[in-house]
Amino acid sequence: MIESGVWNRIPGTFGVRLYPILRKPCIVCSSSFIFRTPDQIMILDPGGDPAQVEQIEKIVKETLREQELPVHIYLTHTHLDHFHALSRLLGEPVNARIICHRESLEVLQRQDEYHSLAYLLGIQVPRYDVHAYLFGTPGEQKESTGAGKCVNGRQIEAIRTEAFEETPPADRNDRAKEVSIRIETVDIGSGDSIEVLHTPGHSVDSLSFRIGEYLFVGDLPFAVEPGIAGVGGWDSEALAASIDSIFWMLENRIVSLVVPGHGNPWPAPAALEIFAGIRKKLDRLGNIVLLDKERLNHLVHYADVLLEEASVIFSILAGRLLKVHHFLDELGEEESARNVMQLMELDKADMIIHEFNDLMEKARGEESRAHTLHKALQFVNKLNAVFKPERLGHLVSPSFLQITTSLFTDFINSIYGVSFGNQEVVFNLNEAVAKLLAGLKKSPFCDRTYFDSVESDEGFIRELSARIAYNRLFDDVKIDFLPALEKVDAKMEPTVLEDLLTSLLEELAASGARHLEILCEETPSTANAPSKIVLVVKAHGIDGFEISGHREEYLRLTMNNYGAIFRKAPEHGRAAFAFELRPFEPEEV
Repeated sequence: MIESGVWNRIPGTFGVRLYPILRKPCIVCSSSFIFRTPDQIMILDPGGDPAQVEQIEKIVKETLREQELPVHIYLTHTHLDHFHALSRLLGEPVNARIICHRESLEVLQRQDEYHSLAYLLGIQVPRYDVHAYLFGTPGEQKESTGAGKCVNGRQIEAIRTEAFEETPPADRNDRAKEVSIRIETVDIGSGDSIEVLHTPGHSVDSLSFRIGEYLFVGDLPFAVEPGIAGVGGWDSEALAASIDSIFWMLENRIVSLVVPGHGNPWPAPAALEIFAGIRKKLDRLGNIVLLDKERLNHLVHYADVLLEEASVIFSILAGRLLKVHHFLDELGEEESARNVMQLMELDKADMIIHEFNDLMEKARGEESRAHTLHKALQFVNKLNAVFKPERLGHLVSPSFLQITTSLFTDFINSIYGVSFGNQEVVFNLNEAVAKLLAGLKKSPFCDRTYFDSVESDEGFIRELSARIAYNRLFDDVKIDFLPALEKVDAKMEPTVLEDLLTSLLEELAASGARHLEILCEETPSTANAPSKIVLVVKAHGIDGFEISGHREEYLRLTMNNYGAIFRKAPEHGRAAFAFELRPFEPEEV
């Protein structure tokens, strides 16, 4: 392993030493690496943090005082977190010169907001001159116009290029049938060299570097993570090929350590497993929606709405647990009462939601929406870890647990850029709604089970707790369902529609509605509009009712994910709402 903040010798080299500055995953800074050879100093990814670049400058200056050497900056790719703050390294006394991929040169000279991810971070792209570039087209001059003309005293054209074609072993079903490898080798003096691979997918210009037994892979390992998959320059096919290139390197070169652009390095065997997992995750992703600025703003808003909905849900769960705790305690079952309160870490959930609300308040009006989105994802994952549905099943209805689970999974899928259209199925809407409503009115308890539980103290407490926690929300509510006259086949994920419809009906019942009407109809297409299926929910007895803002927005955004619509549909002052779905068209088969 390598130690951050000190000089390390790189095994497999004659005299290359490495000074790593390892950073935890962050969207505004990266890890940086300083290499020293007898002939030059190299900096890989100076990063986006000015304080970190100042640290690099200090170390390089100390080295230059010992011996005057040329300084070169190599970039794994041109996302801002890897290079934004490097300007202070370009002047006296460091006088560093940039070497990067041919595409990186274009990004830097155009000040490209898309491929640098400046459009997500709200940061201006600085313009930097490039001394030389790698992976140009055959015969193309490789010095940047107006820049220096050599690397370590040699013309850049002296770089050696090798190409390989390989068919992986038959037992490796996680690989492509053929792997094309192109390696450019840069001599760095004293018998040492750098092997450079073009490994696009995370970005168009991503490079990986092998120096001795260490393989530096930039952000390739993070390319399938939510909020990263789908960013500017992301390409699933190129990413799959790049992962195969990394497999090839690990199996055909002596590599003991794989070093990512963020976080700690991995021993080569562990890296093989990690990249195999990345490849499987990539295959599951399929086609995803690219993360542009409009989508980023949508996701930050969606996170705000979702966490507010989660806050309400956790308040309900807390109320159920406190109710059961109170009655068990009154019955003298103190230990059982304490056990109930340990089913979920309510204080922790409350703290997470409170911290998120503080974050959103501070983030309003800020340019860096990407930072807010990644923080929101962290909060959602924390809440998901606190919420353990398997421990609450006897106290909370399955539909309520399903709604809570869907809150988290839908948000994570949205950040991944998952196309929800791929999850659509065709189902009979009349039957689905009728089954849902029957379940809402049906008691979940069986008297026989209750009497049988008397034989076991634990079983009896469990059954008693379930009855205490049960909320008879629909016992006194009349529900009429008027199905469409003919069979109606809708296109959507049925469990999602059921969750949303249940959520709306529960809010209406809790607000005092004593009669709910649900109507299903299909409207034919016209010259100006396609056909659609409309599910209308009317509430009697709560005239003037206004659905809570966060609940309405949650229903609307979630329906939009599936290409459907949720809207208010008031009728003569009566509260009414409509779910609009797309009908299944036989020609779609």
